[in-house]
Amino acid sequence: MSTILAEPPSNYREVLQSITCLQADLESKKRINCTLKEENTHLQESYKQSIESLTAAQKRHAAIQETLKNAATATTKRERTLEESLASCRSQIDKYREEIETLRNQVNGALKDDVALRAQLQVQIEATAQTAIEKLEVEVI
Repeated sequence: MSTILAEPPSNYREVLQSITCLQADLESKKRINCTLKEENTHLQESYKQSIESLTAAQKRHAAIQETLKNAATATTKRERTLEESLASCRSQIDKYREEIETLRNQVNGALKDDVALRAQLQVQIEATAQTAIEKLEVEVI
């Protein structure tokens, strides 16, 4: 029934050697698998951190864009206000120029009138003086 073999079969050594090689190969693959799992865990953490960093960078970028947009809007408003102020100042300057020109014309007219008045007064004074001289000559003669 059951027979105990005194000697193992001839391929026993080969089978044993094959089993030993397979065990060694299995242990090697277990170590590689463990290393790969550790690397996978590390890569997953790294990926998670990268996603968080990217999300934070996107939020900062959006905030910076919003700030720049607000600054551009404020600058545009300031420019518009300055342009309106400049237009108002130019309008006032034009009014002052017109007033100055009007005053200049009035002064020039007054000077012409003054010259004419002086000439008229001179003629009247000379006529009065001439009349007085003639009266004195008549009295003296």
